[in-house]
Amino acid sequence: MVIVSPQTIHGQWKLPPSKSLTVRTILLAALANGKSTLHNILDSPDTRKLCKVISFMGASYHLNHQQLTINGCSGKPHVKHPYWNLGNSGIGLRFCTAIAAMQKQPLILSGDLSLRQRPMQDLLNGLSQIGLQ
Repeated sequence: MVIVSPQTIHGQWKLPPSKSLTVRTILLAALANGKSTLHNILDSPDTRKLCKVISFMGASYHLNHQQLTINGCSGKPHVKHPYWNLGNSGIGLRFCTAIAAMQKQPLILSGDLSLRQRPMQDLLNGLSQIGLQ
């Protein structure tokens, strides 16, 4: 068992643009309380699709080249749109599957053909073990 207590994170980090880091950071900022400004992100089609997805969960964003400002949903995502297209982002799909499982209404998570063919059964099995469908 792992017990995680709420923490406040402050600081600045400069990392090279990376799809993996960009996706993770966007999702963390979307779930955070308040405003986060991300610099030096990888501006890609998947980044733009994920920005739409976070707006569907109640966060807002402004993208300007390699800078992204996100107003988070304070850890309480609420569905504004039931279809989330994650492009080719496997990390986004896995994180959003867990977020979707917390919602009271069904969601459709999808993406391009490559993403739809990726293995997800281990994650789905784990979620079903804790009672989520």
